[in-house]
Amino acid sequence: MSPARLRLILHIVGLAVLLAGYSGAALAWRAQERIDRENAILEANDAGSLSPLDSRTGTRQLEVQYGRMGVVMAGVAEWVESMTHGKRLAEILIVISSATTIGCFIAASRRTF
Repeated sequence: MSPARLRLILHIVGLAVLLAGYSGAALAWRAQERIDRENAILEANDAGSLSPLDSRTGTRQLEVQYGRMGVVMAGVAEWVESMTHGKRLAEILIVISSATTIGCFIAASRRTF
């Protein structure tokens, strides 16, 4: 494969990753806005759900059943869940797709293959 062809392929892959990442981020952002509107309606009706870590009794119950490490793991699981949907997911998709695209462009600009 010639270096010019490889450069072209890397540029195309970079653009495809960028478009896919930004499109996915836009979809995730819009979906979270819809979920936020629905949650606002539920909270107005006092029908919101709470995490077990939001109350002392829930935290105490987790600690009795699973120990202190169970409480820590529940906190980590809640944090990971918050990072894998909604606006946080959109931000992560933008960062990853941008970094991958920059990597593809840098690799394409190298003169030695």
